[in-house]
Amino acid sequence: MPAPGLPFVYQEVRRLTLAAHVALGCRGVSCCGFPLRRSHRGKSGLSCLEANTQPGMSETSFVPDLASVCGDNI
Repeated sequence: MPAPGLPFVYQEVRRLTLAAHVALGCRGVSCCGFPLRRSHRGKSGLSCLEANTQPGMSETSFVPDLASVCGDNI
């Protein structure tokens, strides 16, 4: 965590995720999916595919992984 990628893309995804979380009135933990795609014109872009307001807490879910990386900061 975080996923490998360019730092400016990571920061933009963080910004957009927080904006979606606030706009949707989420509380606690939420998760947004932003697949990075190339358009038919060859340009890259981010688009929010989904906002999950109840992400899983199983051992195969991302939330426990995030909590272990963040420590007391969540």
